[in-house]
Amino acid sequence: MPFKRVSIVMLAMVMIYSLVACSGSNSDGKESAAPTESTAENTETATESAPPETEAEPEPITLKINLDWNDEDFERVWKKPVEDKFPYITLEKIPASETNIEEQVAQGNIPDIIQAQNHEHVSFLEQRGLTMDMTELMNKYQFDINRLQPGLIARAKNFGKGTIPTLPFERGVHAMYYNKDIFDKFAVDYPTDDMTWSQVIELSKQVTGTIGDIQYRGLDLDVPNMAFSQLNTNYADPETGEPLYTKEPAFVKYYDMLHEVWSIPGNLYGEDPGALIQSFGGKFIVDQNVAMLPIWNITSALATAEEQTGMQWDMVTYPVWDDLIGVDPMAQGPVIGVSAATKYPDDAFKVIAYILSDEYQAMRSREGKPSVLVSEEVNSQFAADIPALADKNLAAFFKHSPAPGPQSYHEFEHIVENTSWNMMKDFARMKADTNTHLRNVQEAAEERVENERQMK
Repeated sequence: MPFKRVSIVMLAMVMIYSLVACSGSNSDGKESAAPTESTAENTETATESAPPETEAEPEPITLKINLDWNDEDFERVWKKPVEDKFPYITLEKIPASETNIEEQVAQGNIPDIIQAQNHEHVSFLEQRGLTMDMTELMNKYQFDINRLQPGLIARAKNFGKGTIPTLPFERGVHAMYYNKDIFDKFAVDYPTDDMTWSQVIELSKQVTGTIGDIQYRGLDLDVPNMAFSQLNTNYADPETGEPLYTKEPAFVKYYDMLHEVWSIPGNLYGEDPGALIQSFGGKFIVDQNVAMLPIWNITSALATAEEQTGMQWDMVTYPVWDDLIGVDPMAQGPVIGVSAATKYPDDAFKVIAYILSDEYQAMRSREGKPSVLVSEEVNSQFAADIPALADKNLAAFFKHSPAPGPQSYHEFEHIVENTSWNMMKDFARMKADTNTHLRNVQEAAEERVENERQMK
């Protein structure tokens, strides 16, 4: 039934996946295993009378990573695998939000390994002096970057302006999920792969309305900025950092589409329509009165919802723009790097190399976390440990190619993008047209940029 409530645990799980999603939210292959320094340097040949030299045990160390995960998941996904692989390392987590990490750094609690939701969020860490180019470490330990998917490597280098401060450790994938029960109630055919935004919007009108005392919403643009990422457009001028909301035509195209969807009678409703967006999939999963939701990978949460409430759902490819057929949103996923402030850069990099190894990536792939590797063996194991997903259209994740994204970025890209995110609920309230809202966002973004410049 549409308003069966899912457990608080599962809703928390949705938020975790969105943030690492997210989160959002995600073992040691031979080709990525990092040799120890003592092995590389020990080239002397032992004499016949001398006993063979033994490798000295590394001194115990503690490495910290900025990561907002609950204790149980951190222990299972990060701490135990890393400490099993490197017994001399104790892995600890510190708060990861921008506010918290700034407080932690001010108190001297500095991460050895940095982590961010995606490349855009790395700029904040860079401005706090926490990023470094890992190229030298990669060469030192013969880390083969070509094991990662080419598009992900290019995106990492674009953000690093040719350097590599971070690498993705989980591939961001996207799809459009749909509630079969709602389509059945309206006697409308299910959506299919390869639909455009225009087709999806028309379909949504057929499954928006009231049945009994329940208002059904046809299309939930819950996290709409992914649709903008398909257009390969900067939020800020890559040279000057100036906001582009009133200067780049792609924003009008994008906001006009949002306005069309949110103007469908009944698609947003109530005293505060803006409250119905930015739930990171929560309305689709918890309230179950949403017919279609285009978003990132939330299959694990949906599998739990199906088990607990009997929700009938499946998935198709993420909608595409009419002039960009076959182009998904950018493959934004969580990234990881060595902190410029760490006393243990070699050990921190060894942990990162392990996180990107075939062994670890295969483990996460089986748990339903798409791998960043090109390995067919690893990718073929996707969601193998989740029987509830066996009959779902998981191929929708991989049918289209992710948008490559802009070729270069300014350090203010993230704060300029965040301005539109913070004002998105206002636009969903439909109190201003596209051009008026874009002028408001432009002014707010310019103010944030100016404040940031004054802080330097």
